[in-house]
Amino acid sequence: MYGCLYAWRLSPACLEDILNQRYTIVHKLGNGGFAVVWLAWDERDTRWVSLKIVQAGQAGKCKELDFLRYLAQLGIDLEDNFICPLLDDFQIQGPNGCHVCMVFPFAGSSVFDEIDNTMPATRQERVEIARQYGRQLAHAVTLLHSVGIVHGDITAANVLTQISFRQSSLDELYEYTGVPERVVDRRWRTSPGCEYLVSAASLSGLPTNGRILLIDFSEAFWIGHPPARGLGIPITSATPECLYSGAASPSSDIWAIACLLFRWWSGQHLFKARTGMRCRGSGS
Repeated sequence: MYGCLYAWRLSPACLEDILNQRYTIVHKLGNGGFAVVWLAWDERDTRWVSLKIVQAGQAGKCKELDFLRYLAQLGIDLEDNFICPLLDDFQIQGPNGCHVCMVFPFAGSSVFDEIDNTMPATRQERVEIARQYGRQLAHAVTLLHSVGIVHGDITAANVLTQISFRQSSLDELYEYTGVPERVVDRRWRTSPGCEYLVSAASLSGLPTNGRILLIDFSEAFWIGHPPARGLGIPITSATPECLYSGAASPSSDIWAIACLLFRWWSGQHLFKARTGMRCRGSGS
């Protein structure tokens, strides 16, 4: 359920920690095999932010950070174009080594969860909502391709809702997310300095503004320079050529958009696969 921070070389950050003399951690947003994402208060700019702490050992070779920095210097308002912008980045030293930290706007739940939670009265209403979000996603991907970037991992988990929550009160925030649940269980081996684990916040009740944010550039690549190992996208969203030969291109994003639109419309995957299976092509 929570995983092993030490084995995965993840950072044992704790609630109320202040990172980079600026970001106070107040809740957990989620985690995967390569990073933990926290909700933090930015003391300097007085706003809520998402703080992604990547596993140790990625300093100087975090390609996601390279792509995000490139997008940041283009002079484009990325949020207006439905792409999650990098607000800040820095490094911290922990018992597992050096960790890259990336700061983003605080976003809500996935669009898929948003559609399910709003429970459209009719199938046609669900289709119309999906079309609205689909147009935004197509706009974001068109912009990425125009500057030479393929996202490479367009899935339900990587398309979030923008939120309209702006209150600075921690109590008001917890009315939506719930108070962080500290879990102390000695059966789970945590990293040195980590006395407890934290359950992820609930984001489904946050007020949204009808706009999306495309996140997570960990599988991104430059057009014409696809990854030799293929993509790490779930096979339910992978193109046939990616599945059979590992080949990836801008078409990989277009195919993934179509698969995601079907899921938004129907609530089901277009293609079936065992949970968690990801595409790495024949070269993996």
